[in-house]
Amino acid sequence: MNVHAVDTAKTRHISVQGNLQFQSDRDELYTGLKPGTYTELEVTFFDARILPAEVITRLMAFIAASHKTRIKINVFHRYLGSYLFRLGIRCHTLNQHASELRDLKRPGPLSWVVLPVAWTRSCRSWRHCPNLI
Repeated sequence: MNVHAVDTAKTRHISVQGNLQFQSDRDELYTGLKPGTYTELEVTFFDARILPAEVITRLMAFIAASHKTRIKINVFHRYLGSYLFRLGIRCHTLNQHASELRDLKRPGPLSWVVLPVAWTRSCRSWRHCPNLI
């Protein structure tokens, strides 16, 4: 299990990999949840399908106590997302392959070219059209 916290100018990013079943793992998360100089907190749970009750209790207490901090919770499993939503914790369910698909859909600099073509009734097909450039 890995818990990593990175602070930027305004935001603290905490990424959690694993299911937080050991107390030492939960303690790492709790140290990242302490108030600091950041105004935004983003917590991402990568492969957890469930969270222990203690973690959920701490998350709810932190959300209730920090009114000035903008909190965003990201999850990659729908089950965890719906579970947190039913408990009243707002979260965003992310698709694991969303960034990969977005990169595939984005055309490259010269992937397609549009040429002006005059299509007339005299043209039987694209090959036989005299107006084709």
